[in-house]
Amino acid sequence: MTTTTCSWRPYRVALRTQECRGVISLYLEPTDGALPPAFAAGQYVELRMPGIEPHAFFLVGPSGDRLVRLTIEVGDEPFIGEVGRIAKLRIGDPVELSEPKGELAMEPGETPVVIMTEDIGCLVAHAFLAEMAEVEPMRNVRVLCQFPNGTRMLMREELRKLVDLMPNAGLAVFLVAPFSTDTAGKDYEVAGPITVENARSVCVNPDADFFVVGSRAFTEALRTDLVKLGIIHSRVHTQVL
Repeated sequence: MTTTTCSWRPYRVALRTQECRGVISLYLEPTDGALPPAFAAGQYVELRMPGIEPHAFFLVGPSGDRLVRLTIEVGDEPFIGEVGRIAKLRIGDPVELSEPKGELAMEPGETPVVIMTEDIGCLVAHAFLAEMAEVEPMRNVRVLCQFPNGTRMLMREELRKLVDLMPNAGLAVFLVAPFSTDTAGKDYEVAGPITVENARSVCVNPDADFFVVGSRAFTEALRTDLVKLGIIHSRVHTQVL
């Protein structure tokens, strides 16, 4: 995601939660008396505050809530740098947000969907699922989320609840290096990274649309391998974090 010139609105921190190790959620409410703007799944906003350049963060749905939820990877304490200052925000602190932006959108229809994410990219999976559960609950969708280990496993229960609302949806969690305390079949489904070899059963449908969100290495490797399997370029949509 890249930052751009835009208009800004004032917000305040209304709630703060710890999601997992190194990841927090900030719930922000406008201070100008108006509701937050509507947004499409996969869009993001930029956040700024005095002394901090704009930083882009994915929006966590559903759209239409009174509060804007931003789930942010802040790392471990002691927090440092600009993201470290964002990590130290507390209830009542003021910030400014841009309007929603971004072109990573899912077209409505009956096309099967495969969503493959790395780490904080699971926010996009959450947004897509929240939107589809409301407007297209019968759509065929498979969600694959990759995390380093169980301590950094973000939103698993939230994702599971959304998948359970959709009869034709499925979720698989991949842990690159599970700890001995991570239980296969309960905490995760696959030990290892997301690759076409590890997920071949969902990678061979030439009619599916693929959404791949993560680091440049993660997205480029999966795009290359999916195309080698016969998926046409236009059906592989990527977003580099």
